[in-house]
Amino acid sequence: MPRIVPTSPERTFGAGDRFLFVEGETDDALDAVALRTLLGPLDVKVRAAGGCDNVIAAAKAFARMGVIPGWGNAECYAIVDRDHRGDGEVARTWVGGPLADGRTHLYWRRHEFENYFLEPEFVAQSQYLRQGRTEEDVRNALLAAARRRVFLDAANLVLKALREEWRWWDVREFGLGEADFSTVAAARDSFLTGRSYERMAADKAAVLAPQSLAERFDANVALLLGEADDGQLEFGTGQWLQRMEGSNLIGAVLHERFFQVRGFDGTDVTGPDLRVRVARDLMRRFDDLNYRPEDLAAVRDYFRDTQPQRFPSTGTAGSPTSR
Repeated sequence: MPRIVPTSPERTFGAGDRFLFVEGETDDALDAVALRTLLGPLDVKVRAAGGCDNVIAAAKAFARMGVIPGWGNAECYAIVDRDHRGDGEVARTWVGGPLADGRTHLYWRRHEFENYFLEPEFVAQSQYLRQGRTEEDVRNALLAAARRRVFLDAANLVLKALREEWRWWDVREFGLGEADFSTVAAARDSFLTGRSYERMAADKAAVLAPQSLAERFDANVALLLGEADDGQLEFGTGQWLQRMEGSNLIGAVLHERFFQVRGFDGTDVTGPDLRVRVARDLMRRFDDLNYRPEDLAAVRDYFRDTQPQRFPSTGTAGSPTSR
């Protein structure tokens, strides 16, 4: 159980709302609907805020602004997809439990939020499972879909990591007094010689060398497949269920072949609407299920077992800064 962080005595004036920002373009997105259903009874307000960077930025911005009209002394958090991130970067956000020790953002331990709804043992508990369909049917469909794209996902994990590395490539801006920028000629020379451009180009060339790319790809294949005897993706081997792109596999699992959801007009709901309805059903009955994904339970437990922070009316931050 996550550690309960006590509220300091001086922060005793007024209870602030708790907001959780998640990925998604609208509040009808899967992440927002599912987590709102799970956490809404705990007075947590879940909002979609776009992509990963926007989600974290939104939580930090509201936390720093303090008293916001319509928000009160809001306590703000963010949970975003893991994507390509390594074990160390992700694990640091879970130390002591999700959102413990003053952190305001958390990375899911699976590739995407959708990955939690790939587990046949979990989704087969839905009341919408068609009569005659079984958990084994869902398992077989997921296995077939994952086998078709496992090596594609191994390659895409490399590209996602490269994109992030280049985004943070160290091309620092110059500071006043760092070099001579007093004349055009001096500034041009300082600009051309003041950074190790050739070294950066060489580093990128090394990363893009066939051997380097092949090593990264092979490492991802090993991560996803594990030590399967025949080199084929199977349940119980590798981390494919956690690390493949859940958004591209969820359609094989939460599908009208296995689940029947009636719309208001009496017709069967399909596609994204079906996925949202099944997810909402599972989240609404979460405590009654025999099997619950550990990460979802841990996040729920954090908000259930801690009290909203209280902030003085003159405070400047609704939440502590993210680490």
